[in-house]
Amino acid sequence: MTPRDLELRNLLRMEVTYKSTQSSAAFAVWSVFIFFYSFGCTRYDMIIKLSMVLVFVVSLLRFMLAKKIHKKGHVSHKHWRFMIFYVWLNAIGWSIAFNSATYELKLTGTHFIAATTMLAGFVAASLVSLAYDAILFLPFQSLLLVPQLGVILALYYGPEKVNALPLIPIYFMYFLYQLRQFKDYNRYIKQRLNYQLDLEHSNQELQRSQDALISQTTKLVHTSRLAALGEMSAGIAHEVNNPLAIISGSIQQIEKLVSRGKFDSETILKLSAKSQASIDRVTKIIKGLRHFSQQSDSLPRVVTPVQDIIQDTTSFCSEMLRARYIKLIIDPIPDVEVKCHPIQISQVLINLIKNAEDALDAEKNSAERWVRLSFKEEKDIIFIKVSNGGAVLPKAVESKLFQPFFTTKAVGKGTGLGLSISHGLMREHGGDLVFDSLAENTTFVLQLPCSSD
Repeated sequence: MTPRDLELRNLLRMEVTYKSTQSSAAFAVWSVFIFFYSFGCTRYDMIIKLSMVLVFVVSLLRFMLAKKIHKKGHVSHKHWRFMIFYVWLNAIGWSIAFNSATYELKLTGTHFIAATTMLAGFVAASLVSLAYDAILFLPFQSLLLVPQLGVILALYYGPEKVNALPLIPIYFMYFLYQLRQFKDYNRYIKQRLNYQLDLEHSNQELQRSQDALISQTTKLVHTSRLAALGEMSAGIAHEVNNPLAIISGSIQQIEKLVSRGKFDSETILKLSAKSQASIDRVTKIIKGLRHFSQQSDSLPRVVTPVQDIIQDTTSFCSEMLRARYIKLIIDPIPDVEVKCHPIQISQVLINLIKNAEDALDAEKNSAERWVRLSFKEEKDIIFIKVSNGGAVLPKAVESKLFQPFFTTKAVGKGTGLGLSISHGLMREHGGDLVFDSLAENTTFVLQLPCSSD
């Protein structure tokens, strides 16, 4: 058998198992009722009671087996053999009870009507719960209906000559009808489960594709982050060189004082403090670089003040913008916190600031060479606006801004992935990144839910 055939077989057997739980419980309850009712029989009362004891015990065993299989989620060959055995024993027990009752009742009376009604109901119920396999379905058909024909003939040719021959074609037609129903229902079950298998396989393939996409996206985000670092390397070099120059100058002044024999403690302390402040500044930059280059996607989100995110971000960008004669304007930052990956939010901001810097390359008017960060808090949402004084984007490109690989930059200067990745990162944080088409200048808006922790 092919792997798919094995999967289908297990699903079909599980289908029988699920339905066996209810039918076994029902058979156990009915067996108790028939044990006391016995269809009003006296002659075969003990036989009917003993057969109902058999049905009750077998029904409980079948119920427990069905529960065990249901818990495992798989039908072993051994368990399936037991299931078949219990079904046949169940059918034998009911056959003894119904046929003994109809023989004693001589196919007449209210009790006979009750017996035949239950018999027809049990035969019909087997279609729903046992229609997967003929070896399960046929016991209730053959052992319950066929002996009835023997009972009819025995009573007709017996001493009392009970003429119930018209029942023979009725029983026979009902038997054939059930077989036809079995064939149709069996085909329906297999068709439905085949659809289920197709759906499960499609879902598994989709999950594998999604996992691969997430993995590639994670790598792409990390690559984009490193690319942003590369693009800002010149600015970072300036950012590090400045405090190093201060440290170097302070040390030279201290050396001069020492060489002249002048130990002005106040001056030395000032130069030392100045050097320490510069060292702290370099340490902060290096720490930021190390964190920014990490793959933080797998780390838990933390509650972070927006002010810390802005400060960490601008520590990368301020010198880069200053070196290109671009003014960085930061409006008052609200005292709010957000639960996020701070590095990812910084990446989004750096990407927007870098885009603004590229847009200002062609701007000749020094008064318009600026990038502004402004803030607005509204209904537990923090809005961070990144705008610049460069040329306003054409209306035609607004709808394409967040499409992967779309870029307005010259060939070789942009991949078209920055805004797309940034948009995805903001969505993952429960926020958004939008272009403000109503703003006077080119403006992108980050939206983040404020933390309630």
